[in-house]
Amino acid sequence: MQGLEFSNVKNIDGISFRPICAVPKGEAAITGDNIYKPELFDKCIDPGLVIIGKYSRENQKDSLLAKYYCYDGTILAAPDLFSLLYSKLREGTHFLRKSYESVYENLQWTPEREYNAKSSKKDDTFSLFREIEYSEEKDIIINDLKQQVGLVQSFLEEIKQKKAQE
Repeated sequence: MQGLEFSNVKNIDGISFRPICAVPKGEAAITGDNIYKPELFDKCIDPGLVIIGKYSRENQKDSLLAKYYCYDGTILAAPDLFSLLYSKLREGTHFLRKSYESVYENLQWTPEREYNAKSSKKDDTFSLFREIEYSEEKDIIINDLKQQVGLVQSFLEEIKQKKAQE
């Protein structure tokens, strides 16, 4: 590797880490082949964002293994699709369970009437406010789930388009 030009480093077989994108704070993003321009080698991107790709190269074919984000000196691994979906679904399930439990607390089952709301003459206003609160929570949860489904669908469409282009 000694004596090899920097632009040829990306042509070596094996595992390598290469910058994908650099965004100095308050400046435009540096992407693509512009990252490898010699005039930018001295540029300091200490306060900013750098996306680094971990590549495996065999027989002139690159495959991206992972992405890492370096933001203001902190390096974080980018989440994969499974982790992202798992987190969002778990969060949505938590709120659905919470709303189910709160509704169940306010229902009473009898053989004659089946399910009906528990009511006590003391706190009718409290139960009215609680019903309003539940309906607002339900609307918020439904809107969040719709947004998440939309994001996942658009993300999957992008993946399909990229696969079709390859």
